[in-house]
Amino acid sequence: MSSSRNHTKIDLRQHHVKEDCKHISKTSFDQFELDILQITRLFFLSFHHPESYAWVNAFSLAEQRFIRPYGATIANAVLTAINAVCGARGSGLRYHDPQCSICQEYVTPEEIIFIGILHQLRRGNRQLARTMAMQLCEAIDGSQTIEAMDQLVKESANYHSGRINEDTFVNPNRMSMH
Repeated sequence: MSSSRNHTKIDLRQHHVKEDCKHISKTSFDQFELDILQITRLFFLSFHHPESYAWVNAFSLAEQRFIRPYGATIANAVLTAINAVCGARGSGLRYHDPQCSICQEYVTPEEIIFIGILHQLRRGNRQLARTMAMQLCEAIDGSQTIEAMDQLVKESANYHSGRINEDTFVNPNRMSMH
């Protein structure tokens, strides 16, 4: 008996999903890390296609996922980590289109390592995180990447504990009017 429905198979090649990419369900990333992955992809898209203004969407998504004032602070920490990696690497990073529902389901090796550094630092595995940073930074000093990721971990901890670092949000030079 045959079905009358048309069963079309999705061609992952048209979505730039290569054999070395992994389905997102096969990673050990938690929801926070998956949210960071999506924010990261939006920043990558904004670098690759500045006319997309995807950086605005990155900050907007961060504000949706993480309550104020954490969203913008977390997005800024992600951007700082990306800049540290890009400053160390000689080549570009592969990423999947954050606006394609099919591509979002897969992660490139570079995305796995980037989020993997965050994952390992959040679990206290500094040595593994350093090794991954060296790999992602193409054997160039990954210390700035680790510093930037440490800041992201700190902001993550602040978000999850509900603490706000007043120094981050208060201008010490402001004058108060009485």
